[in-house]
Amino acid sequence: MTRSTDTADRRRETDPDSEMLEPGKYFARVDSFHPGAIPIATLDIVSAEGWDPHERGATTRAGAVREFWRRWADNASGDTANPFEDFWIRLLEVHLGGASDWERWFNEATWLSITVSRAVPIGDGPIPAGNFEAAVVPPATARALSRLFSMDLWPSATAQTVNDVLASIDSLDHLVVQDVGQGSTNALTGLGDGEGPGIVRLYVDVGAGINRASRPQHLTYCTCSSPLIILTHWHEDHWKGVDLDPSLLKLAWIAPRQPIGGHHATMASRILTAGGSLLIVKRSSRPAVVLGALRQLVHVGYCSGRLTSRNNSGLAVQVQSLDLDRTWLLPGDCDYRFLPPIADPISALAVTHHGAATTGTPPGRPIGMEYARAVYSFGNPNSYGHPRATAVNAHRSAGWRHSTNPRDLDSLDTRTTAGDGATPRASIAVGWETPPATHGHLRNHHGMSLRT
Repeated sequence: MTRSTDTADRRRETDPDSEMLEPGKYFARVDSFHPGAIPIATLDIVSAEGWDPHERGATTRAGAVREFWRRWADNASGDTANPFEDFWIRLLEVHLGGASDWERWFNEATWLSITVSRAVPIGDGPIPAGNFEAAVVPPATARALSRLFSMDLWPSATAQTVNDVLASIDSLDHLVVQDVGQGSTNALTGLGDGEGPGIVRLYVDVGAGINRASRPQHLTYCTCSSPLIILTHWHEDHWKGVDLDPSLLKLAWIAPRQPIGGHHATMASRILTAGGSLLIVKRSSRPAVVLGALRQLVHVGYCSGRLTSRNNSGLAVQVQSLDLDRTWLLPGDCDYRFLPPIADPISALAVTHHGAATTGTPPGRPIGMEYARAVYSFGNPNSYGHPRATAVNAHRSAGWRHSTNPRDLDSLDTRTTAGDGATPRASIAVGWETPPATHGHLRNHHGMSLRT
């Protein structure tokens, strides 16, 4: 079975969320694991039909992947066919019965052999694990798969190269935490018509809800001025936007070096073959540049968590106004205790991990600052219970002013992209010292619903 030309792939070209997991053999690793009453695992899964991970030679699928990464290191991948187009690779959310083996497989990055006996629809939420059988692959096969679907052959960019790209950004007047459902997209814009958010100059993540039910009906990304993209970490809900707007693939990307799987490697290959660029930040570097006359420091730093945790080992981004003495903090999904040094005071915080429980203490709200924002970006429905009450209480304890009504996250200092029933869902626009106008380029040209 050649999955790259079958009915499922043709259906995905017109609707990337409408697809079937067909009967057959697959390789997979547990990409993420969420314990709970009904544990959820995300599988990074690749069809095993028609190829062998041990095969050698440039004409084989495995050999073509190795050659593709070597050509990227030699700056020659743009004129090379994308070998990942010959693979069927997806991320699947799975509802688990017994979780013990799955949690261990996640912690140990175990490669699995998956046997699917009947077709299962995917794209509309987690599927039951009872639809397939899983077994651990032999060690030699696991080593071969790990070599193919990793960053081992990817080149790193020097700190100077990353700084040169960051220095191309114009001044940043507004932060817009976009409503993308259960995902994360932060657009940093210039000044638009009528003092509202203008053209996007920098994206920190370009995600979207994996479950389309959580996304807004009209989801758009502004690529009008070829903005730079900084990817905080390689979880799909932070780059899913490329499936909804492929023009994002043609842009320049800055991303962390992390353990990955086939799904993430496929996304990187799509950037390179679309004509975009991908700069992998060295873990020993801390890129930082000052932008223009407004003296805004953009700092990109690695988080200090274990490499086995993508959330806690990716990049955190700070934009600091040196003249106004204020900082916008965009931590991705990192637990606050693993963040690099933070430039206080924090006047705008994109609450980490969609409001998931955190063991670290949130950055404190500046005392005496009249205007500050903490924004929860999540979607309804979501399977994780975001935002968690413990997270809301932790931010309240750190001084971020919340309503006394625990269900009201859209008053005082706090905002939410999902709305709360009384307040409609919308993207949240944040200024440096005062709320911006809600009209401007993003609303006028992209139809984006904005609140402040």
